[in-house]
Amino acid sequence: MILGDTIVAPATPFGHSGVAVTRISGPLSFPIINRLSKKNGFSNRLATVCSIADSDGNTVDRCVVTVYKKPGSYTGEDVVEISSHGNPTTVEYIILSVCAAGARTAEPGEFTKRAFINGKLDLVQVEAVASLVNSKSIENTRHQQKILRGTLSLSINNIRTKIVSLLGRLEHQMDIDEEEWPTAPPSWLVDGVDAVYLKVRHFKKTSKFGRLLNRGATVVIAGPPNVGKSSLLNALSESSRSI
Repeated sequence: MILGDTIVAPATPFGHSGVAVTRISGPLSFPIINRLSKKNGFSNRLATVCSIADSDGNTVDRCVVTVYKKPGSYTGEDVVEISSHGNPTTVEYIILSVCAAGARTAEPGEFTKRAFINGKLDLVQVEAVASLVNSKSIENTRHQQKILRGTLSLSINNIRTKIVSLLGRLEHQMDIDEEEWPTAPPSWLVDGVDAVYLKVRHFKKTSKFGRLLNRGATVVIAGPPNVGKSSLLNALSESSRSI
């Protein structure tokens, strides 16, 4: 990955669909879309209908273009999203045209990597993005969305702040106290460490539940014939999974 260049990649899976989105990120994003659309500029976060042409002036597709000015974008860079008809050939044509205008194809996960480098996401949120994309249940989707909003990062930072505060107070107390410290630690230190311990223990418990949501669980329904195993499975799944 080369920071400072401009990248392009499909934001939606390849396949035939009503709409496909191609994303561009980097300093040349706006000049490239201006060149391909033959427009002088786009309003920030305003969807605009226009035609996209290749370097020879041939129309590629009639698209909806939305631009996001830095730093108010996913990557923290200037970003352009091109919504075209969902034909793989059209998407490839758009990507080739964008690359011919000065961009390169993005590496896997590079948009999120740039978001991390530019401070738009922290490491916990980056992992949540991957888990959210691969989520197979509503419960896990909701769980990852909370992490992506920063709830877990905030809790971790609160613990870190508490530890740093305790260390700072302890060092200050040791500097100003010329006499030997008593054998028993001061009550404020004990209470502070206990509070941190309880929060960390809570994280340990909830992390098991989070891993279960993310990875799923292997469940076996066992029993003699004709005792209602299939009915139980259908009731739990709320569908006719077993007939």
